[in-house]
Amino acid sequence: MDAHYRSTCYRVLINDQIFDLYIGQFNTDFQAYLSASNIDTWAIITAWNPYSKPKTDQENQFAQDQLMASLIDFTYYQAVGIPDASQKWSPEESLFVLNISKAKAVALGQQFEQNAFVFGQADTAPELVYCIEDMA
Repeated sequence: MDAHYRSTCYRVLINDQIFDLYIGQFNTDFQAYLSASNIDTWAIITAWNPYSKPKTDQENQFAQDQLMASLIDFTYYQAVGIPDASQKWSPEESLFVLNISKAKAVALGQQFEQNAFVFGQADTAPELVYCIEDMA
């Protein structure tokens, strides 16, 4: 499963800008955006398909709405996890959350039964963070 997460494109949509992010790969344009926007930390998180078990679109949207309600104190934008051609799962709606701590993102990932999420800090490449200890 780790290889699947690492080969996924994490697409962030901010106003009219699109950034395609990959685990461990520095994106210069994205870093410039973070710097210009005073974003120190960020996470890409979803409530879709808890523990990688497929749910209906309706179930996923309900969970995603709950996640958005949990982020009332944060600014967030739309994101999507796009699998590479070798993977057999559909893109998952996600949220790009600004200035969230890693600990808070882990807590949300655990609350919404996610295996992992993407986290980053200013001037670093995106990293994969597991919510379940035995998966790391």
